[in-house]
Amino acid sequence: MCSFRALVNLAAVALAAGHGQLTMPLVRVDSVGRRESHEQRAPVYTLDGNRGGYSPTSMRCHDFNPDSDGAKTTLQAGSSFDVTWTMEAGHPGDCYFYVSYDPDPSNAVNFFKIAAIPGCGAPDGLNIPSSVSTSVLLPEELPACEHCVLRWEWTGHQQVVNIEFYVQCADIKIASSAQPVLPSPVTPISGIEHLPQGADGYRKVYNGQGPEEQYLVGPAIATYSSCDANTPGCLGLGVAAISTSSGAAATPTPTTATDSPTESGSVVPGADSDNSGADSCPLQGFGLPSFVSQCYCGFVASDGTGCGPDDGTACWCKCCCHHATTGSCRYRMTEMEELHSSHAVGSLMGAMSLGSMMAVLLA
Repeated sequence: MCSFRALVNLAAVALAAGHGQLTMPLVRVDSVGRRESHEQRAPVYTLDGNRGGYSPTSMRCHDFNPDSDGAKTTLQAGSSFDVTWTMEAGHPGDCYFYVSYDPDPSNAVNFFKIAAIPGCGAPDGLNIPSSVSTSVLLPEELPACEHCVLRWEWTGHQQVVNIEFYVQCADIKIASSAQPVLPSPVTPISGIEHLPQGADGYRKVYNGQGPEEQYLVGPAIATYSSCDANTPGCLGLGVAAISTSSGAAATPTPTTATDSPTESGSVVPGADSDNSGADSCPLQGFGLPSFVSQCYCGFVASDGTGCGPDDGTACWCKCCCHHATTGSCRYRMTEMEELHSSHAVGSLMGAMSLGSMMAVLLA
């Protein structure tokens, strides 16, 4: 009969081998440049928290960064793409795919789910093959994206009283002619806050609960609705050419600085033609956002191109004054920020030079 210590050692070996990872599409490299490795296959979290060596935000992308050479896999919206994951030991669990359009792919936070794989490729929901290849449909509603993040998440249930969490990210480019959409739900991810916090919330793989949708966890698969490109959370710029009855492409009419403010946003002048712009930026508090994170901004030039939604990296001043040479800048504030902005006028009046004040008032 095996001793208790021997059983513990065997369990430890099984646990060490109980790792898996996404291998296709091309995943981000690990800390020493490998795409397939023990580090790639290691769980980053359990129900007890982030594992040693991993950060509290490792559930986003395993603490791995985009490739330095900018390598991305191009996917077509509305088409299926090939995916493969490999398992050192096919312990039971379920898999999920998410996408992020966050503007800084190295720090993607906001994700929406596009697919769920009950059983993660195990027909019986228990024994995942050593290699699983299948296809996932990239929703046709998704607009073009130069650099998005595809995220794979695997919940491992073999410990019964605890859950292991594995994650990989692949940097992707999305080819699409779709118009702007608003996905829902969109989930900010750091740790496992988006998932059940106790083992009872997960599929009981050794108690007859098979790979069925009713046992899947986390946010629902996203649905999509059309939106104005100037609306917070809206994906896509919506500047594609519009077909006319003659079959020719119509160029979007540029917004001018003399347009009247509408419910969809206000209009402020663009920058000087030299693109230096710092002194000509609209000032905060005069119907403009006070904080980068609360602004939504899109520059509309004569050719219909735009800098898109303000995400915290292209603030209203940068968007209006440093990317613009002609045309105008549309922005939208959150409801709370509009309130803050109205209270900011008095304090800003004292800080403004006379020249700056006149420039704003005359604009």
